[in-house]
Amino acid sequence: MDDFLFRPTENRRRGFFENEKQPLCFDDGTIGPINGHKGDRKDSLPASALEQWKLSIRTQLCTEAVAAIIVRDLRFLSQVDYDPKLELRIRELHRLAVEAADWGETSRCCEILGVFASDRGKVRKADSWYLKSIDALLSMEKVNRWSLERLLTRYEKFLNSADKSEGWLSFKLDILMRAAFKNKDFYDCRYLALKMYKHGEYEKAERSYLKLIEEGFTVASNYCHLVRLRITADRIEEAEQALDEAVASGDVRSLYVMARIHFFNVVFRFIKGTNAREDLRKLNALLENSSAYLQWEIDSMLGCIQNRVTEKQYALLCALGTALQSPSCRSVLDENLLWVLSVSEDEETGMSAGASGQTQQRRRPPRNEEKEC
Repeated sequence: MDDFLFRPTENRRRGFFENEKQPLCFDDGTIGPINGHKGDRKDSLPASALEQWKLSIRTQLCTEAVAAIIVRDLRFLSQVDYDPKLELRIRELHRLAVEAADWGETSRCCEILGVFASDRGKVRKADSWYLKSIDALLSMEKVNRWSLERLLTRYEKFLNSADKSEGWLSFKLDILMRAAFKNKDFYDCRYLALKMYKHGEYEKAERSYLKLIEEGFTVASNYCHLVRLRITADRIEEAEQALDEAVASGDVRSLYVMARIHFFNVVFRFIKGTNAREDLRKLNALLENSSAYLQWEIDSMLGCIQNRVTEKQYALLCALGTALQSPSCRSVLDENLLWVLSVSEDEETGMSAGASGQTQQRRRPPRNEEKEC
């Protein structure tokens, strides 16, 4: 027996199923420890169970081994075809995993059963197993983002094949957001909130920003994101309240946040028809420092207020939105800013939303949502 266990390479060539009395061998142990949640669960894989399975040598021992293999490492699932006895064994492992509160293994068992149901055309059952698999992953103390992404990719393919993909992106963002908050990965939360915003999921994005603020994560910056969202949703008064909260938070330390606050002050003053010169001068001074620039998504918000301001004001806001992205974009602002600083107060405040004026070319700011802060 010792010779059998310590010479896995030879045994792999011979095969382990010629004699059922021999135990199924792992490279450093038998199959026993992996079943029933006993002992070390990190043994290496059985040496030839998958080969025997492909040859239709599907004894009870082989079935248990294959079940153990695919539950532990889903990469081997593609090498296994459906078998009723295998499904029963996976269900048993699922029961044991639930009893042991092993949510990682519970999720993998559910995913396998979802694949089996999908392959057999049982769409409703497959959908149920996939959702259970996602819930099990989200029950882990720390959610493995890679495993979740992989599972969601498989679930998406299933939904596409079953013509049930409507609302998929919203569902995916919800799941990823739940995982990000559970892991306290607040940078990921902010990135996902931006995705929701760009997808038009304003209520969900707003809840996420408010939760980030509650967690104390870059409070003033997230209030600025909230201002942008509420302007886009045509909730101007609430947007102004959020801007006041940003200023009152005491978290306005970063120059780029100061620049955004002054930018939004200019937006509100243009909408109301009041004097924005002071904020523009402060912006001009801030932009002398490279720390005042940072990537953000502002173009769609500006499109929503185009009819609320004059053509010249709108051109200036577009130039400002572009210039705040990077020092290399500053050149698009200079001519407009000099114009605003040179006009009289009457000219600045007296123009109505329908007033005529030479329209500046609108330049879209470069986009890189992953770097937005």
